[in-house]
Amino acid sequence: MSTLFLVGSVDLSEVEKANKLSHNGRTLFDRQVSLSDIDSLLLRLYQDRLDLSSGWNYETGISLVLYNGRASFKNNLNEIFKKFFPCFNIVAIDSGDGEGIGKFYSGLEEEVSVMQDRIKRMSHWMYYRPSKPCSSRMYSMMGHLLTVHRDGLQNRVPIPRTIRNIDFQSLVRKTLGKDDLFYWQNLSTWEFQAHNLAYTELIYCSFLLLKKLSADANAPISDNKLFLLLLTLESSYHQVNKFHNFKHAIDVMQATWQLCERLVDDPLQTLLLCMAAIGHDIGHPGSNNQLLSQFHSPIAENYENHSALENMHKDFLESILTQHWPQLLLINSSKKLNKANLDILTEAIMATDMALHEGYVKKLEHSPRNDVIDFATLLPLIIKAADISNVTRPLKISSQWACLITFEFAECAALQNFEEKKAYDLQDDLNCNISLLSPDKLVERFPSIPNGQIFFIENFAEQFFTEFCTRLPGLDFLIDNMETNKKFWLSKRQ
Repeated sequence: MSTLFLVGSVDLSEVEKANKLSHNGRTLFDRQVSLSDIDSLLLRLYQDRLDLSSGWNYETGISLVLYNGRASFKNNLNEIFKKFFPCFNIVAIDSGDGEGIGKFYSGLEEEVSVMQDRIKRMSHWMYYRPSKPCSSRMYSMMGHLLTVHRDGLQNRVPIPRTIRNIDFQSLVRKTLGKDDLFYWQNLSTWEFQAHNLAYTELIYCSFLLLKKLSADANAPISDNKLFLLLLTLESSYHQVNKFHNFKHAIDVMQATWQLCERLVDDPLQTLLLCMAAIGHDIGHPGSNNQLLSQFHSPIAENYENHSALENMHKDFLESILTQHWPQLLLINSSKKLNKANLDILTEAIMATDMALHEGYVKKLEHSPRNDVIDFATLLPLIIKAADISNVTRPLKISSQWACLITFEFAECAALQNFEEKKAYDLQDDLNCNISLLSPDKLVERFPSIPNGQIFFIENFAEQFFTEFCTRLPGLDFLIDNMETNKKFWLSKRQ
């Protein structure tokens, strides 16, 4: 799904060249959009991204922005794209730059075909080695990381006027159709269903929650800046992932908050944990650390094969917060990091690495019963519990997440076959709205789900949550839900 954007007064001869670019009689651009200025372009990108039903997520194609270089474009559009739409495959070129346009067309057909293929797209994200951040028109994890490392704390720049002038609150609110009470009722229960909410509703839920937490922690941020932060976070996740996407991030943040309500007294620590939760999987490719290391991903090499994904997520989140909410990371608006706050974010995100799971279980086992767990141990345990809390949600909700993680595991197996043999066989028939299917119907349609859930509960979740709930008060409902779910999966096992 690729778009040709014409911004301002563009040379029509170049438009004709773009329109003639085709393969087997089909243009490589699925639509052409004319806009008056850069402000209209950026607003359109946000509108398209939030309307999931439109299909214009800018991840399954490569889009081109042609603009008149003589116009008053004071900001580098490609830099704006990298900072505020990190996962988008979109390039801006001056319509008078014939050489630049020619380079864009070169190899475009092959790159579009890669972006339209789920496994090849994952492979590119994970294994592409850019010589510089802008050396490909397609998103790659290493290209994203190079941009983050290049910017750094010292090179923090103001948010451009073209972004600041957008009324993000109106953009999100006008699509809701429900009042705040409806969303608070959803957020304030362990029966929170992310799959029943549209992307704008997920944005709004996270806005309501973080607005409250920031006020409680005396860490103010304006409404428009908070909406921009959330939209930037959302654009840093891959909507096309089955499981590890922004819905998962909101689900984990909501679970983190619910646990903090029961366990944490410090408002700032609750805020930091919830920020870690919403950012804990930024840029996730829908794969795992093992596949990153096995096929020598530059990301794995960058982090010396140690919790590569988690280190990457942490760096991405730190970069976004430095740009959008520096008060959480810096001391008195200086350029010195607040180590205590950064440590909470870092340790929380690192706790989501399942390779470290056994170590956290042992920490729980070795802590004396009936004693209060020390805070340094408790905070990472909360987000770890939230990250794997799908099995402790009510069955209707848990089964939806179970279906999605089953498909993502299948994609990991297909990716391994592709990297080993350059061929794969993937039956991807998840073309239904899973929120409309009962647990029985999901199993009937996807019979491999129960085995995976039983394995995860018996080998990971059961021991962890038993120890977790034994040492912390008021959490027995987690065990009750998990055992109910396990009985259901056992009854459906084939």
